[in-house]
Amino acid sequence: MSAKYTRSQAKTHINPGPTLPKVCVVCQKETKYVNKRREQLHQIQTLEGGELIEAARFMEDQQLLSFVSSQSHDIAAADAQYHLSCRSKYVMAYKRRLEQLQPASLSEVEERSKANDDHITTLQLLGKEFASPKN
Repeated sequence: MSAKYTRSQAKTHINPGPTLPKVCVVCQKETKYVNKRREQLHQIQTLEGGELIEAARFMEDQQLLSFVSSQSHDIAAADAQYHLSCRSKYVMAYKRRLEQLQPASLSEVEERSKANDDHITTLQLLGKEFASPKN
């Protein structure tokens, strides 16, 4: 009788795809201290990622958008992380700006968002072009 073969013995390597560095996507630091305590990095879930990207697009934060789009089009799947205080400040600044807008200027927000979507698409295409091996 032959020995039992299990999946854990298989020598297959699964490439999980691109992941972001283990730093906060907002402040881009690994370590942050709040009230003399080290603040932990939290894994971005779909909801937080969507809100962060929406805020970055609205505020035209090219640094955050390019940092995220350089690795993956899905911020949650790229294992992005954030400090709770960074995310809170960033999203609150976005919400304050939204509240200051008058209803007549909401079309301007939509135009900005579309322009930033186009910019992200261009960055992703450039990233793929430079990442693919040249023959």
